[in-house]
Amino acid sequence: MKKQGVALQVAATYMGAIIGAGFASGQELVQFFLTFRGNGYWGLLISGILFACFGGLSIWLVHKLQVTSYTQLILEALGAKLGRLMEVWMTVFLFCGLCIMLAGSAAIFVEYLEAPYWLGLLVTGICLFAALLSGSNGVLLFNSCLIPFLIIISLAVSVLAMAKGAAPAQELLSPPVPNRGGVGSNWFLAALLYVSYNMITGVVVLASLGHEKRTGLVGGILGGSLLGILGMTMTRAMDYYYPQVLAYEIPMLFIAGHIHPILKYLYTLVLWFAMLTTAVADAFGLARRLSGLLQYKTAALVVILLALPFTRFGFARLVGSVYPFFGYIGLVMIVGLIFAAAEVILLNN
Repeated sequence: MKKQGVALQVAATYMGAIIGAGFASGQELVQFFLTFRGNGYWGLLISGILFACFGGLSIWLVHKLQVTSYTQLILEALGAKLGRLMEVWMTVFLFCGLCIMLAGSAAIFVEYLEAPYWLGLLVTGICLFAALLSGSNGVLLFNSCLIPFLIIISLAVSVLAMAKGAAPAQELLSPPVPNRGGVGSNWFLAALLYVSYNMITGVVVLASLGHEKRTGLVGGILGGSLLGILGMTMTRAMDYYYPQVLAYEIPMLFIAGHIHPILKYLYTLVLWFAMLTTAVADAFGLARRLSGLLQYKTAALVVILLALPFTRFGFARLVGSVYPFFGYIGLVMIVGLIFAAAEVILLNN
């Protein structure tokens, strides 16, 4: 039972790293999959399989290469020169993600709870630091508590939306133009970019959690599979409200409000949880990166404090522009991991 519990914790933490504001809001799923209509579902299937494969592969490599951080894993997979360059880009991505999640969390307090911006930052910052205090054990416990709630509410909204059906005709807006940002018109490429930029955070977290080979491997595969199932269910629900969901920044919140006003406020809490879990994953990776220079707890506090001033730039939606850019960078990392795995297999045979 203990091993099963560890596998579930790893799966929850992996999912927590991926299910950020973009996923929970539905905006990522709309841009990367729903706008491609039928082909988007093939993209979702492929992305779910890839999340499971790369989740398991990352943990398997951590065990085989005997590394303890994402920095070591990237250097082993890509070599010294390219590995250092990739590490810089990953660090930038993590810091940007942390700033965006903190800003988004504070914005929720302002827009939906009518609370001061500083209070949102304070509450989020305290929760974030508390989750980081115990290192990987704290991150595991934090995600194990939040992710089940997040999954249940997201699935509940999706199932109720499909049962209720589309909005009445008078609620329909003028059909908006699908926005794919920097994704382009190729559904297969969109699926690859979606997986690759999300795996930047995924690898960072899994590299610090995969020390028990069997349980970690199962957790990585399980987490990736559940991500695919959840993404498919939420996209199918939003499909019932197509094309009006294209006009909303937070499509799932629009759907939740259409089902019942109370559900809208409950889903607002889900969004905050989603931002918090991603912020924890980003801050954890950065703190581990700095732990060679500072004590881990000090590094965690420094990372949070450094991010706070940048939150004043606001919660800019970067799904359609910056994320695809990091997706291409993430492809390099994924190819490096595949070659590293192949090399390990050849050396052991």
